[in-house]
Amino acid sequence: MARPRALRWNATALLALAFCTIWSSAFVVTKIGLTSAPPLTLATVRFLTAGPLMLTLAAILGYDLDLPPRRLLTVAAIGLCNNTLYLGLTFVALKTVSAGFVAVIASTNPLLISTLAYLVLAERMTLGKVIGLALGMVGVAIVLQHRLTLGIDDPAGILLAVLGVAALAAGTVLFKATETRSNLLVVNGLQVTIGGAALLPMAIVLESGQPAVFDANFLFSVVYLGLVVSVGGTFIWFTLLRRSTASAAGSYHFLNPVLGLLFGAAVVGETVSWWDLVGVIPIVGGILLITVGWEFKSCASRNQTSPGPKGTALEARQ
Repeated sequence: MARPRALRWNATALLALAFCTIWSSAFVVTKIGLTSAPPLTLATVRFLTAGPLMLTLAAILGYDLDLPPRRLLTVAAIGLCNNTLYLGLTFVALKTVSAGFVAVIASTNPLLISTLAYLVLAERMTLGKVIGLALGMVGVAIVLQHRLTLGIDDPAGILLAVLGVAALAAGTVLFKATETRSNLLVVNGLQVTIGGAALLPMAIVLESGQPAVFDANFLFSVVYLGLVVSVGGTFIWFTLLRRSTASAAGSYHFLNPVLGLLFGAAVVGETVSWWDLVGVIPIVGGILLITVGWEFKSCASRNQTSPGPKGTALEARQ
């Protein structure tokens, strides 16, 4: 009985690692794309490439694209939160804020998710969860404070990034609160397409005088962000939400400041200091406490309450 649970946990851990790698790399790839196109235009092209592609694939595979009106409205709201607001604001922020710094800001998502999940979904706010989240936030704060003292990032851009993360947290909790067994490919395709459609008129009005250059950087960014991130990354994210609570899935975002800083340094030459690396320690500690700690606690609880051969509870081994 223990082996299937271990295999399931390992699969979830691998999915989380894949999600973090894809999600963190998106910031630096967006930076590359912004050298060729304004932010809302780049985001709109990304969404309206990935969304219809997913819906076409879903239709080819025989999935029903018709959702009940109430469910469709919910998916639309999720698309507005996750794409129009979160990514729209994040793309604009990346014009004036470093990719690594935006990744650090975005990693505060679990704190918002846990708070909203406690208020909306009635998820338990246990002492272990509070300590794990606090450790993660301490690590984020260390990185954040150091980069703020450098004075190289625009405060207005930072505010936009923070507002975007708040929208993402709202979209995450909304998905968890209203989840049905609808096909993820259909749900993802619809929410990305709706998010792009809502962003299109904003891009036309606000960026009409800012031309896009359809060069190699633009093409690479659209393909990577549209296929790898919007299709692959979002599908993995929704899968993680189905496998765990909103807070547990959100805790994986604590990996993203580390990976975001590394991608920023390796790809576009952003500076990573020792203070950035010091912040990694409590971040990793928080992740271990939230994820691995929950699994061990859950297993121990099941062992203590499972009936033994004579109908008595099995004693947990010390």
